[in-house]
Amino acid sequence: MGKRILLVEDNDIHRLLTEEFFKHQGYAVLGLHDGNDFFSTLSTFQPDLVVLDLKLPGIDGFTLLEQLQPTEWKSVPIIVVSAYTLSSEKQRALDLGVRRYLTKPINLEVLGRFVESELSNPPFPFLSDFPTE
Repeated sequence: MGKRILLVEDNDIHRLLTEEFFKHQGYAVLGLHDGNDFFSTLSTFQPDLVVLDLKLPGIDGFTLLEQLQPTEWKSVPIIVVSAYTLSSEKQRALDLGVRRYLTKPINLEVLGRFVESELSNPPFPFLSDFPTE
């Protein structure tokens, strides 16, 4: 089985379509509906990459990103897929360690290229200085 992707998306249709897309690409994917089980899932699933929505029921994506900072999981690449379009929201996510930020609606092929890039290349030290879309 390929690399593991943890997908956190509350919209059932988006989550299922994205899961199937990644599975077709050869990734092992686990989808969560909200952020409530995020940390317990990290320890059992151990993802190579996280695709995260920011507007989630329960614990939202920004809170998850903040809570990741002091943990050993902060180095796992995170790609945000969000309906939040303000530059301040994007900057906040990048400041919290997000590698890429896509706004909805997304093109799954673009997301797939970003995932492939993040999983095959070492991170840039100042990636937040580069365009993400």
